[in-house]
Amino acid sequence: MHEMVALVSDTDKRVCIAIELLHTPHASEENRENAMKMIVRAADRGHAEAQFRLGVCYDEGDGLEMDPQKAAEYYALAAAQGHAKAQSNLGYCYDQGKGMETDPQRAAEYFALAAAQGNACAQYNLGVCYEQGTGTETDAQKAVDYFRLAAAQGNAYAQNGLGIYYGEGRGVEMDQKRAAEYYALAAAQGIADAQYTLGICYEQGRGVGVDLKRAVEFYASAAAQGNAAAQCTLGICYERGRGVEMDLQSAVEYYTLAAAQGDADAQFNLGCCYEQGRGVEIDLQRAAEYYASAAEQGDVHAQFNLGCCYDEGKGVKTDPQRAAEYFALAAAQGNAHAQFNLENCYADGRGVEVDQKRAAEYYALVAAQGDADAQHNLGVCYANGEGVEMDQNRAAECYALAVAQGHADAQYSLAVCYAQGRGVDMDPQKAAEYFGLAAAQRCGTGAGG
Repeated sequence: MHEMVALVSDTDKRVCIAIELLHTPHASEENRENAMKMIVRAADRGHAEAQFRLGVCYDEGDGLEMDPQKAAEYYALAAAQGHAKAQSNLGYCYDQGKGMETDPQRAAEYFALAAAQGNACAQYNLGVCYEQGTGTETDAQKAVDYFRLAAAQGNAYAQNGLGIYYGEGRGVEMDQKRAAEYYALAAAQGIADAQYTLGICYEQGRGVGVDLKRAVEFYASAAAQGNAAAQCTLGICYERGRGVEMDLQSAVEYYTLAAAQGDADAQFNLGCCYEQGRGVEIDLQRAAEYYASAAEQGDVHAQFNLGCCYDEGKGVKTDPQRAAEYFALAAAQGNAHAQFNLENCYADGRGVEVDQKRAAEYYALVAAQGDADAQHNLGVCYANGEGVEMDQNRAAECYALAVAQGHADAQYSLAVCYAQGRGVDMDPQKAAEYFGLAAAQRCGTGAGG
């Protein structure tokens, strides 16, 4: 080792040889130790590249015990001499609080220094700073500018970032074709997020022609890297036979992988599989558990299904109060089924105190979304003055909306209105017509009042 280095008088070359030896797979332990000593000596004498390399060694625990603080110190020494990679790495230390306190402004400053020298990683990271407003003002246009610089040098993360910007029209005019092109560049370098998004492009025809088979291929590539969203989506493809032959067992396997990473959609889908016996044996307890995991993350469909589990005692003990709580959570997110169930809870006092006014409010919400049951129930509220001021005209209007959808109870109730002249002019002929329609559906119920 000493003889080899002695033949080279130039310090830069000696440092390069030492670095090369340090990373030579079959180098002896003695040569590695001598190479490290050479780098340390050069760093102590102010050699910027040696200082940077020593920082990397401390940063990654390569040949030296990992020490983030010493890594940052050596990066700082090299950065002060204008070493672009050191400036970029020092910016990352400030950004992440590695070996020092987090300082977004200093991070952006060092990224800017390195970016000005053409460092692609720094250009990308500076773009992220402008994107998020960390250490700088938020500026989508500048973010795009720096992503472009980095992407032109092949930085895969910047290429993916540009795909997002063109796909959403942020900082640039929306251009789905260019978005797909940038996703493809990043995907080719193995960026899982880009592979997943490119799969969506092929599935939905965004910037490319619809090609379900290629969509599945990109989902599979991302899923193989552990991308939870891709795993869940690939599960959906197998469950529905989109781009692949339907395979419920494979669907469950991919849902399980994604659910284990906390993907709420996968947890909900897996809950449905266990509830319905799709790809697995029916297991209502496991179904409820998966619904609960997704519901905790705010998944509206899981909240509704979990409410049903507690309402009906499916996989859990019947608990009207908890059922109402989950219906309320889903209802607050606009789920019409949950709103309808919650209105029934308030009307019947299931899990909550009877509150006809709130029941009527929920009936109105769901009725406005075109739900025939809710339209009929709201009509009953107006007919009987339950939770609202009695209004026979409004009652008849609500019945009529539900009748237009073929609702049997509403047909009977509207027939009563025409027979008795409640909210409408008395009309025996129309009454008979609606009684007939209701009878044809074997309806034996009617409006109150």
